[in-house]
Amino acid sequence: MEFRARRFKIGALTLTAMILAYSVLNWYYSDRQLDFQSLRLPESIKPGSWSHLLPSRRPPHDAAPAVGLATTATATVAPSIGTPSSPQSLGVAVSPNPNGTNETTDSISEEIIKPSTDGATFEASHRPTIAKITIMFGNDNPTYERALKTHEVHNRIHGYPVHVLRQQILYDVWTKPAYILSVLLKELTKPESERLKWLLWFDADTVLMNPYIPLDIFLPPDEFDQIHLLVTNDINGLNNGVFPIRVHPWSVALMSAVVAFTTFRPGVELIFRDQSALDEVLKEEPFRDHVLRLPQRWFNAYVSGALSETVQAHQVRRGDLLVHFAGIIDRESFMQKWLDTAEKHLPEWELDLVHSSYPGEIKEYWAERHAEAEAAKEQLRTATESAHQLLQLNEKQLDAFKDRLGEEESKAITGKVDVLRKAVNEGDHDVESIHKAIDELEEARTNLLRLVQQDKRDTIKAAYVAIYESENEVVKADGPALEAESHALEERMERLRKLLVEKPDDTDAVRRETDELRRATSIMAPKIHQQQQQQQQQQQQQQQQHTTTTLEVGSATKTQPSANGEASTQPVDDPERPGAGENHPA
Repeated sequence: MEFRARRFKIGALTLTAMILAYSVLNWYYSDRQLDFQSLRLPESIKPGSWSHLLPSRRPPHDAAPAVGLATTATATVAPSIGTPSSPQSLGVAVSPNPNGTNETTDSISEEIIKPSTDGATFEASHRPTIAKITIMFGNDNPTYERALKTHEVHNRIHGYPVHVLRQQILYDVWTKPAYILSVLLKELTKPESERLKWLLWFDADTVLMNPYIPLDIFLPPDEFDQIHLLVTNDINGLNNGVFPIRVHPWSVALMSAVVAFTTFRPGVELIFRDQSALDEVLKEEPFRDHVLRLPQRWFNAYVSGALSETVQAHQVRRGDLLVHFAGIIDRESFMQKWLDTAEKHLPEWELDLVHSSYPGEIKEYWAERHAEAEAAKEQLRTATESAHQLLQLNEKQLDAFKDRLGEEESKAITGKVDVLRKAVNEGDHDVESIHKAIDELEEARTNLLRLVQQDKRDTIKAAYVAIYESENEVVKADGPALEAESHALEERMERLRKLLVEKPDDTDAVRRETDELRRATSIMAPKIHQQQQQQQQQQQQQQQQHTTTTLEVGSATKTQPSANGEASTQPVDDPERPGAGENHPA
């Protein structure tokens, strides 16, 4: 997969270099009347390699193929280019620029229609930052020429030049992305202050309905400067009939990849050809985070059953910018009806921007994107924080158990650490890549975690043993002499118990508290032992005193002879004893 991706990138860069070289040489020889179009690769290079990517001569009118400008599998007939000697004979109503002339980079293949300043809202010194771009070649088709003319008032009001390619560059529909690429490259060769900022591609089967809607309202705010392409989806997915694209190296890479798609990925089925190729390329990592899908109706609305508003989200409404006739069988018939309406400039269709639905919808859309961006930032912050915590924890654990791990396991963990660090430090900050790298590192740490868990169990067991031993010592403590020490020891035991409940994974903290408890217990144990000895001595002394008292009482008893002459012990009469001095029978 990596090899294919690398090959795809190399091919895209190679194609870009070839087209750039072609553009430069064509510009260089354009004033020297040399037939640069006749320059070809060797005939041995057949279609499927590079020969079909080079420009060829324009075919005769009667042999010109019908080129599909609409973004469906159905081909659309486009107008011919007219005669090379007269730009006005190209079939396009050309609005003169302030100097009364039009710029043509090649009188045969391309014209740049500059807007007139008559009735314009921009100043004559205005330098446009947005331009339109389209292609028209093949058989004559007045319907498409009428559609192109509907842009005149819009261009005059807002100062938009229009780049129109009138000659086929590549086979089939691939002239479209190739021409966009050529204009991008041409703009990027200019000083930044003189460049266009955005290009608006529009297919020939579009009719501009409201010239009072400026294009810049659709462009992303400054906080979304990483967005370089705005597209819309229809029921079939991506539709590239109308879309703004930023003049940026990213856009060059994107269009290069699209043009080269069939060469480097010939096995992919492209239902809608260049449109499907663009859709596939936009799924790739270098491109997917720099595109947004906007509501289709904004600048790529489809037709409805009648010339009025509809409830369908994708269908044109009064006041909308334009209507696109994609995928319609009787396309020209539909276009002519809508062209009749557009050419009348009816006030119910040509609403001022403030009276259209755009301001509220656009404000709401970008507010939602802002909220999503903030949520994405929070997800990135959380993922990055988790990654840093894992890296720190892994470093500590690996240092502690490295000697007990195998060398291969240690190397595997180190390799996944590098991958995670790269994911965290990359400029794009892809949350998915960070989570994937975290999962891979966790998997590599399996045996290390086993050692950590065993160490955790041993640590917790040792902590409970220490608590048990300390409790026994506290039980032995008696009397006020050790009351303070007993209380301090009980507090340490309580801290350790709480730590075992709340943070059992913090083995370092558990070890510290366990060691402190054992140290306190070891200090208190001799005192308890000393207290026990003192208590034993006191008990012995009390016992001895009791014995002595008993002996003294016994020595005070008289010993008297009995009647038979034997000694008889009789107590001496106590004068105070009851009955003393009384006569008792012998």
